[in-house]
This record gives sequence, C-alpha cells and structure tokens, in this order.
Amino acid sequence: MPSIKPVKKNNLMSQVMESIKNYIIENNLSAGTRLSSERQLAEEMGVSKTILREALKSLETVGILEIRGGDGIYVSDVDFPALAEHLSFAFLRNPHDIRHLAKTRLIFEVGAVEDVIENADEEDFARLSKICDKLEHAKSVAEHVASDREFHKELVAITHNPLLIELSAFFNEFFVQIRPGVVKNEFSANAGFHRDLIDVIKAKDVERAKVLLDQHIGWYKDAVDGKPQSSEHI
Repeated sequence: MPSIKPVKKNNLMSQVMESIKNYIIENNLSAGTRLSSERQLAEEMGVSKTILREALKSLETVGILEIRGGDGIYVSDVDFPALAEHLSFAFLRNPHDIRHLAKTRLIFEVGAVEDVIENADEEDFARLSKICDKLEHAKSVAEHVASDREFHKELVAITHNPLLIELSAFFNEFFVQIRPGVVKNEFSANAGFHRDLIDVIKAKDVERAKVLLDQHIGWYKDAVDGKPQSSEHI
C-alpha cells in the first residue's frame, strides 16, 4: 500500500485531515482497518505529532477514525448517531438550516417511493405492520420515537440502494436529535398515519404515497416555523 502524501506547511491540521481522508478513499479502506502509528504518520506527512494528534482527534469526532488507546488508529464505521449529535448544535442555532434539512430528507424519501413500491413484498408489509403495532403500543415516548425511526429505516431498506439507505440513516438519527415533543395520546394517530402509508404502497399509488410523506416530514418545517401541527403528521 502506498504511503500517505506529505502536506504543505500552511493550514496544516486541515491538510492533514484531508490527506488522511483521501488516503482512506484512494485505498478503499474498510471499517476496522488499522492505520500506521502516530510516529509513522507524522513522518510520512512531514508534520509534528501535535498537529497530527489534533487532526486525528477531529477525524475521530466526526466518526471517520477510531483511536484505541494503547492499540492504534482504525478506520471507523460511520457512526450516524454521533455525527447527527455533532451537527445538531449547528443546525439548531439556525431554524433555516432545519427547514433545508427537512426538505432534503423529503426529497430523498419521496424519491425512494417508486423503488419501494416496485420492490415491496408481503414480508416487507408484514414487517412494517409489526412496527406500526410497536408505534401504537409503545410504553414511552422514547420507545415510540425509536419505532418511528425503525419504520423509516425499514421503508428505505426496501429500495436495496446502499447509498440511499446510509443517507436515510443519517437523516433519521438527526431528526431524533431535533424532534419536537411527542405525547402519548398521539401514538395511535401516528401509527395510523404509517398504516395509511403501507396501504397506499400496497396499492402502488405513488402520488398518494408522496403526499403522505410530504405531510409527515413537512411537520418538522411547520414546527420550526411555529405553525400548529396536527398529531397525524408526527
């Protein structure tokens, strides 16, 4: 495997981060791959250990690397909950960003509907229906929110599109971080909405499925704008 390319001396930490990311991509390194030691990395890139450690720590924060004390530096699997939590502070400071994110999530899920309808079979419908039961009979708000996230994960998984599935996982984790309040008397209405979505997918009604998703995900945008929201759009 080739060595990591040296970096120029200006803005070193950012360049070190980019160099390591490019190295991972160019060599198609999978999660769990061990990188060279700090000393070797610093020598290969021509930087001090202090700069290297700062860069490594930043890459660990965003979930690209995992630093195991006394063991080494490893390529990390994408940690969507950690990444969403890391980014949520920036988005929560600006309601406009949340609206944009809601719109982006809507584009992804609505865009997935046709593939979902084309691929879905009875096993998929049975699995989604069981999740709806969990939504309705959840014993806590946290359990209800987790079931809602599971439903959308399973829905997008029906597309069999790995990139779409990963992006959807990020959006789901992020919206858990910023999700407006849910109360127990809304559980049944939310479960009913998801059952309606299953029915229109079974009926292969693409346009109606898109409308339902628009209502569901658009709820976040309305919440940020301070508009009243119907419980059916939780």
